[in-house]
Amino acid sequence: MRIATIETELASASLAQKLADAGWTVKVEADRPNRILLKWGDGREDSTASVADLLTGFILTDWLYEYIHRRVGVLHPYLDTEQQEYVALLVLHGLRHEDAATAGWTWEPWRSRLDRTFGEVLGRAAAGSIHVSVDSILRFRARGLMRAAEASIDEVVRQFLSDQEYEEFVAMLRYILDAQSPSQQVLHVFCSDERIWLCDEEGNLVRDREVSAAAVQASEGEDVHAEDLAMSILITRAPCRIILHDLNRSASWPTFAETVERVFQDRVRRCDHCTTCAELRTHLDDPAFAPGEFPPAMPKRYD
Repeated sequence: MRIATIETELASASLAQKLADAGWTVKVEADRPNRILLKWGDGREDSTASVADLLTGFILTDWLYEYIHRRVGVLHPYLDTEQQEYVALLVLHGLRHEDAATAGWTWEPWRSRLDRTFGEVLGRAAAGSIHVSVDSILRFRARGLMRAAEASIDEVVRQFLSDQEYEEFVAMLRYILDAQSPSQQVLHVFCSDERIWLCDEEGNLVRDREVSAAAVQASEGEDVHAEDLAMSILITRAPCRIILHDLNRSASWPTFAETVERVFQDRVRRCDHCTTCAELRTHLDDPAFAPGEFPPAMPKRYD
């Protein structure tokens, strides 16, 4: 029989339950809930390895989640409880992604390294009872993993706030659109990585002088963003139907096409690889075609 006192500041109740469910003898004193007395050893040579494997699994799930959750609260206290939990889950999921490198290690090598570490520590119990401080071992043996978790927190929070801002922006546009009655217009929206243009059903470019003038005035002397101008025209005209021609290849998320779909919802349908898009791609691929230009001789049909 081997005996170890395992101490962890994080998720101790979860660890005790996992050890008990695995069939080991577990005792937790009421006044020291973070300290677990563990007895194991059933004559099998792999019993210590099994405990080490269980501890490693606990570290990379419950313990790591609690560590991330606490750090999110310390680093970003303005997030509410649900937001902190959501960010913590996103960070943990990101760290576990098998293609992502974590402080120079991918997930499985980290698991193997921790498994060997706990196997070595628990192996010393053959000579008598030992004390295992999970938190101390991790601060010494897994500093890189903990640093990577903190770096991931900042990146995930930045993306989370950006996504939240985008959702509020879409909601505002929908509110403005819903205040208007749909017109009878059908507009075609063409989006590429470098330009956006609107056409009516006959293939004529759609411009709106009043909206453009208002946009210039609101920009206070700065250049008017093409996406903002195009969205303003679409909201103002409130077309009953939009045909979306998405020619994007490497535009970053969210693309203008995705925003149009989010705002206009069931009024939007994407073209089905129409001949117009095929012809336009030949112009977009032409190196002589300047990024700021409209394609010459816009087609008059969209089949």
